[in-house]
Amino acid sequence: MVFSVIVPFLNEAKRIEACLKALLAQQFDQDYELIFIDNGSTDRSVEIVQSYPVTLFHEPVRDPYLARNRGIRAARGKYIAFTDADCIVKPDWLTWLYHSFEAEGADIVIGRLLYPQPVPLALECHENYYHIKLQDICRHKRAPYYYGHAGNMAVRASVFEQVGLFSGMPVVGDTEIIHNLIQSQPDAAIIYEPRAEVIHTEVTRLRHYLYKQFECGQYSETYSTGSSYRPLRFRDNLRLARATLAAFRYGLWKQFIFAYSLVTGYLAYKAGRLLRKWQ
Repeated sequence: MVFSVIVPFLNEAKRIEACLKALLAQQFDQDYELIFIDNGSTDRSVEIVQSYPVTLFHEPVRDPYLARNRGIRAARGKYIAFTDADCIVKPDWLTWLYHSFEAEGADIVIGRLLYPQPVPLALECHENYYHIKLQDICRHKRAPYYYGHAGNMAVRASVFEQVGLFSGMPVVGDTEIIHNLIQSQPDAAIIYEPRAEVIHTEVTRLRHYLYKQFECGQYSETYSTGSSYRPLRFRDNLRLARATLAAFRYGLWKQFIFAYSLVTGYLAYKAGRLLRKWQ
């Protein structure tokens, strides 16, 4: 088995069928298995999943990382890929993840997250900025700033044998697993593969994104205490903002929207960190 794809879900009846169909339609000519983990759903999510040829498990403790651990323990794949029930993977998703492992020797691969079309301009700006950000961090091996997103990420199965499974929330396990690996294996290959694309269907408005940033700030504050992870410094964010403007050649109006979206996202993130620090 080449890939085990692990998807936790909780009350995702509105979105989970699109996720299932996209995973079953992969243009990948090798074996892969789909493992879905119910994390306590009370809607029709389980019924929908049971109507498709996937493996279903149940994790009673409501924590997406513990649900992923349930899937990891049952996985048979050489590589373990993660996405979420509110995500739609592109048809060549597994192909590009496989390329990163086999051709580039990756230990962990992080793919690109996109937003549903039509993408509001402010969200498009964030989408482009985070593409440039991840590309810069991984290309230049800026180890303290590595972060993951379990909506689009894959890990060599042997990594979990080496460093253990995910911790439960509020630790962000997708980022923690990267830092646990580079602590034990400093030369580990953490690769960003932007051609492995996933659409995050839950985020359709700027306010959805800002709420996610607020949550990320809280989790970041929790995890950065006592770990090697560090959030990017303000001057690095400015440098990456300039790199985004140069790469995408924004006109004057788009530059204004980009600045507005970046500032509001940064403030939401900082607010989350401050709230967690005061708690």
